[in-house]
Amino acid sequence: MAEITPSQYFVNFLERNLVDTVFTVSGGSIHNVLSALDKSNKVKLVPCYNEQGAVYAAEGYARSNGKVGVCLVTSGPGLTNIITGINCCWVDSIPLFVLAGQVVESQKLIHLKNWPRQRGVQESETEGLVKSIVKSYSSIKNPSEFPQILERLWIDATTNRFGPVVLELPVDMSYKKIDQSNIVLEKNKLSKSNCQSKINIDPLISSIRESNLPVFLIGNGIRNSSKTVIENFISFLKSHKFPYLSTWGSKDLIEGMDPSDLYFGSPGIFGGRKANSLIYFSDCLISIGCSLGYTHTGYRVSNINPSAMHIIDIDSSQFCKPELKDAYKYQIAAEECVIEIIEKLKDSEIKTKNTLKKFRNLFNYFDEIDKKSAESSIYLSLIDCFNKLLSNANNPKSYIFCTDMGTSFTATHSFLKCGGSQLFTAAGHAPMGWGLPGAIGAAFGSPDKTVICLSGDGGLLMDIQELMHLSHYDLNIKLIVINNGGYATIMNTT
Repeated sequence: MAEITPSQYFVNFLERNLVDTVFTVSGGSIHNVLSALDKSNKVKLVPCYNEQGAVYAAEGYARSNGKVGVCLVTSGPGLTNIITGINCCWVDSIPLFVLAGQVVESQKLIHLKNWPRQRGVQESETEGLVKSIVKSYSSIKNPSEFPQILERLWIDATTNRFGPVVLELPVDMSYKKIDQSNIVLEKNKLSKSNCQSKINIDPLISSIRESNLPVFLIGNGIRNSSKTVIENFISFLKSHKFPYLSTWGSKDLIEGMDPSDLYFGSPGIFGGRKANSLIYFSDCLISIGCSLGYTHTGYRVSNINPSAMHIIDIDSSQFCKPELKDAYKYQIAAEECVIEIIEKLKDSEIKTKNTLKKFRNLFNYFDEIDKKSAESSIYLSLIDCFNKLLSNANNPKSYIFCTDMGTSFTATHSFLKCGGSQLFTAAGHAPMGWGLPGAIGAAFGSPDKTVICLSGDGGLLMDIQELMHLSHYDLNIKLIVINNGGYATIMNTT
């Protein structure tokens, strides 16, 4: 009878799923898993200096290569230290798998009728802490159920709208034996789609045909589509003269596909004037895989005519915002919707071309304002250096730009011309201190690329302890620190 522990099974599972790096901080309740990982020659275990740094690095890893980021933490403070990182992945739809240690199963609080504040050593009640910011949570009560639950949570992290999952493994469950001959994965219990089988998008098609200025706002959700579909979609927008915009989450992807003069950047409170003008004047705004948060729309959403908005999103919870109650809504995967739009409109004549001509003088005026602003801004001078670097590079795709928050974030996302390079940060939750560990994760995830990390002096201090990784692992990271003289965003908004 061949037996295996959940700890050993977990390592084998990671190897099968081609995850080559796990980020962690050592702890007592996970020592069996750490020991099993240490024996693997395919999975690198990266011990960080704080659990927050570990989970941010796992997110950066996932963003850089499209794999699942894996973070391993001990019970109690190990778990509570990663709550911010879990929420980052929840908001930005990043696949994150957290294996969290826990006290011995029989010592857990949940077995008591009236809970004291704590029972086990360094125990925190995991489900209550994470249930509102994860796609799935489960705790192992019997080692034999570990393979099935592990598989189910992994699939949940990487299907429909991606996101974080947490699997709690009590320390005594981590070393008990499983009979491998009894491991049977029930595929019908592993996952299910949260989309309806067929959605009618004819109202959207009719609105586009009748519109004088249809504008496509392409969000992070488009990333779940195949590269071919995205390329075909951009070609379709160009050939039909549709203006299109990106969000912070999709900027590098869209700009890496040879954008034409129909691409007008990103809208929002830190967005470009052209993009904001198009959203304001559009009589048919098509939002694809975009959360339409206030950073995209501004706080007065009624100014952009919600009744002219068509929202395509795989996650129906995005439709519940009261300011969007008059918008058309379609719960459908971005890829499926894009394919249908192309098919139904490929032979249509649209009026956009003549309408856009009316905006050219206004857009030229905006260009002059931006040019004058750039001449007096040290931040924009820095971004201009990066733009020249990319324009002269033999392979812009060999660069990753990873930013912290504040000015390093807004200036880079507003003015960097990605040209095929990657650009990301934890834009939704936006915690200071994300940039450095995020860049470290990206360097492990894409070791053949140069990672350029931009951070403000305030943000860097939040996780400066992780700086040791750059020299210890000889990571290809260029760290640029902006001297803001403090928290620039706060000083500029109060």
